[in-house]
Amino acid sequence: MNIMPTRFLNSLNTDEVVSAKMIEAYLGEPVRRLLIFTGVAIVTFESNGQLDGQEVVINLNARSNTRNPDFTATVGLASIYNEISDLVFATDDVTIVTDDNFQLFLKADIAAMGHRSVLNRFSYQAMVYLDAENGSISGSIRWNPHFMIFNAAMEQDLFQIEAYSLTLQPESAGGLGNYIKKIERIGHTLKQPFFHGSLMEILYEINDLPIQKGIFVTVEAKPGAFTILNTASNFTFAQVSGPPQPFKFSQSHFVEKPVDFQAREYDNQPR
Repeated sequence: MNIMPTRFLNSLNTDEVVSAKMIEAYLGEPVRRLLIFTGVAIVTFESNGQLDGQEVVINLNARSNTRNPDFTATVGLASIYNEISDLVFATDDVTIVTDDNFQLFLKADIAAMGHRSVLNRFSYQAMVYLDAENGSISGSIRWNPHFMIFNAAMEQDLFQIEAYSLTLQPESAGGLGNYIKKIERIGHTLKQPFFHGSLMEILYEINDLPIQKGIFVTVEAKPGAFTILNTASNFTFAQVSGPPQPFKFSQSHFVEKPVDFQAREYDNQPR
């Protein structure tokens, strides 16, 4: 078998690939990302009687978020030409591969045999199944040290930070549907508290949040984390920056920052 040098094609170049398309969908629970690629590769691969083979590599112009993702792929005959002899066309292997930058490529090993037989084009279809990019929320939590003194022994564990979703359950007999709360992730603080102007502040982050799902965030002081001074009121931590909740992440939007929380005084005395 006569092996020709590898042919490299780019799906964005219409002189090399025509009708190149990609669609993207999110499926399942937890959500995963499905990429579907189709196109027609222009190879003009010629055999002059012997069995000739070639590796064709097509840059799909999309990135994976993992090496060697799950996939299915196939190529099919799109255009051939033969003058006299019988023609043999073969696809020995079709795979999806990634380079060091996780760029996606379709690799097909093709072969042809016949006296001046030309494989002009072949069509391809590939489906690549990826883990969805996960979302993250980060920002700061602030409080006024005139009213709240933090417990130095707990300085990196002052808060319970929860990210959760709400799912509406169907109506039950004789009643209304209920929202079921599901804790998606627990956040954590970073380093130690520090002064931000006249306020104390500590940074936090919540990682690995699901996409395509409404996410709510609450921040609460842990028991024993603070001593309240100079007031009979209590404090709750309210969101003071960022978009209104719920947050929703997608493949084009998976980072939300800054989402800051600040202690707000409220009167907890009975009336």
